[in-house]
Amino acid sequence: MITPDVYALRDQFRLPGTRVLQFAFDGHSDNPYLPHNYVTNAVVYTGTHDNPTTRGWFDELPDYQRRILWNYLKLPGGESGEAAPALMDLAWSSLAAVSMAPLQDLLNWGERLG
Repeated sequence: MITPDVYALRDQFRLPGTRVLQFAFDGHSDNPYLPHNYVTNAVVYTGTHDNPTTRGWFDELPDYQRRILWNYLKLPGGESGEAAPALMDLAWSSLAAVSMAPLQDLLNWGERLG
């Protein structure tokens, strides 16, 4: 959990906040990880070194969260191999000042890398 003191320190020094798209699709429109809630002083990642690859993450999502993801993207339900490219497009088209994707997502690897 990030405390209000941490937010105040971040804002005082104008440090960018971090957004991780894999945390965004819980069905709550006020989720700070959803791109429509971003500010420009942010760095967005598809996932991090602590997360599964985006393709692996998608493979483990329950069906209702997959529907939330595809509805948000305004795309028909997609296959596992479409999740990483879709989240990268979403990150790169967001208001965030910087967008990043792990190499595993760029290569569209699943949990069994390759």
